[in-house]
Amino acid sequence: MNHEEIKPGQHRWVNGDGEVVASIDSSARIWSTAEPLNWGKSYEIYEPPKYVGGYRFGGAIGTQFNGTKKPYCFHRTMVKLVLGWEWVDL
Repeated sequence: MNHEEIKPGQHRWVNGDGEVVASIDSSARIWSTAEPLNWGKSYEIYEPPKYVGGYRFGGAIGTQFNGTKKPYCFHRTMVKLVLGWEWVDL
């Protein structure tokens, strides 16, 4: 696939047969495609983690650190006794 600049800020990609595969303007918006754009790269959609709860300190207006796994009962009890943080389920 060959890349060439049409005008300043406008680019296009041409396949081996001379057909225009994609054209991109200077604002990086694709404004013309002839086939799906896959230049050998695979992309994954980011999905945020599923939080189950977190440690809260400073009362209801304080700070809370969330986690994706709930700690064991012993760990939650020791954190509350030693640090004064309470576990809150979401």
